[in-house]
Amino acid sequence: MHLEKLVNKLLDTYVGGDEYFDNLDLNIRKNNKYLKYMINEIKNDGFDYIIVSGHFGIAFKKYCEKNNIYKDKIVLVNGSLRKDKSITNRNF
Repeated sequence: MHLEKLVNKLLDTYVGGDEYFDNLDLNIRKNNKYLKYMINEIKNDGFDYIIVSGHFGIAFKKYCEKNNIYKDKIVLVNGSLRKDKSITNRNF
């Protein structure tokens, strides 16, 4: 399933807000096809690091490590970037 189809499917159920984003996060992190799709979208872009957080960040980092992709470019932080909770770097 393409990521856009997932977004539209969830928008049929949720108007937005926390429920929408929590379900989007859950669906993406539990499906390696979505993680692979996201990785492929950023492969050709120049960037220094990818900053991720929460359960999604943990799943994303594990996927990258398992597949030997961008292992040294992932910065996993504690907290929630979306919910404005305390952020600290988990890599150190």
